[in-house]
Amino acid sequence: MRQDIGLVLLDSDYGYVKTLESELVRRFASRARIQIITDPAYADAYFRSARTINILVADSSFYGPQLEEHTIHHILLLAQEIGIEEEYPENIRRMMKYLPVDEIMQALEQFMEAEETAQREEILPDEKPETKVIAVYSPLGGCGKSLVAMALGRKLKKLDQSVLVIGCDSLQSIAAYLSCEDFADEKLAEQLKEPGEETYWSILQNIGQEEISFLLPFEKTLPSLGIGAAEMRNLISILKEKRDFSCLILDLGSSLDEQTLALMEESDAYVLIIEANTISNRKMRRLQQNMELLPEKECFMISNQYHMDGLRVPQHNLFGVLAGYQDYEAAMEDPVFYRIAMEISR
Repeated sequence: MRQDIGLVLLDSDYGYVKTLESELVRRFASRARIQIITDPAYADAYFRSARTINILVADSSFYGPQLEEHTIHHILLLAQEIGIEEEYPENIRRMMKYLPVDEIMQALEQFMEAEETAQREEILPDEKPETKVIAVYSPLGGCGKSLVAMALGRKLKKLDQSVLVIGCDSLQSIAAYLSCEDFADEKLAEQLKEPGEETYWSILQNIGQEEISFLLPFEKTLPSLGIGAAEMRNLISILKEKRDFSCLILDLGSSLDEQTLALMEESDAYVLIIEANTISNRKMRRLQQNMELLPEKECFMISNQYHMDGLRVPQHNLFGVLAGYQDYEAAMEDPVFYRIAMEISR
């Protein structure tokens, strides 16, 4: 995760500080956490505790052994005059204090670029981790699949995972949970049939961003655009190859058809949703009689109590229970999604 770069200006000459302050803020406020200290007493108290500072700009009168006790990556010492060259550590640069402000800013820019480069090298691994694919499925229509897909995505994002939710059912039901009313370009549908070099760029152009990222739904149904199992597998394959998202969440349809089974096979794990009512129980029994159709993947089975009619669900196979909330905003905050997200992120 990116850490803020700390830039501290230490000088008791308030008039001089004012000449630097506006330019410091203009150039670096969006890239660093700036702190200005002009009171010597506060400076003394500030450095009594161990400090880690990326860039320190200080009047040379403040330099002394006390600074060497802290972790400071770059120090710019501003002196009113520079006489015989003294020996300083390699991380220290001296400049005349009353040089034009631009020259001082140029020196700070070099320090800033060095810090930003060091951060990029630290947070970017040599190889991106493989993209995980999580399918959300139930044989029950209206049981909350899209809600679960969106809620799980939100929890994964809070765990610093980059998530993309993809609506894979014919009507792409995730659209009901989005505030935007944009649609994916139909040209993308054609490109997924015969992917080429431009296909990934087209995918990126059709990604929306609200609380989490999502592939924009098409205005027409997927079957009417000729998007079936092969096209969705092409989409997933391209995204997995690029590894720009740590997790893809597939909101599947409720039919156990060729496309659903193909996409479940593409997944690393799936969330299976049931309900605590008689109709759900009958449908789940039918599914259990055909368990050989389901892929042998890790399964997180949760019970949605919203349509509960008094039927008790056996607990031994359940990962968790989604309580009977009155609105979807509250339901999306249920702890069960955090627990699944933690398991997926391992």
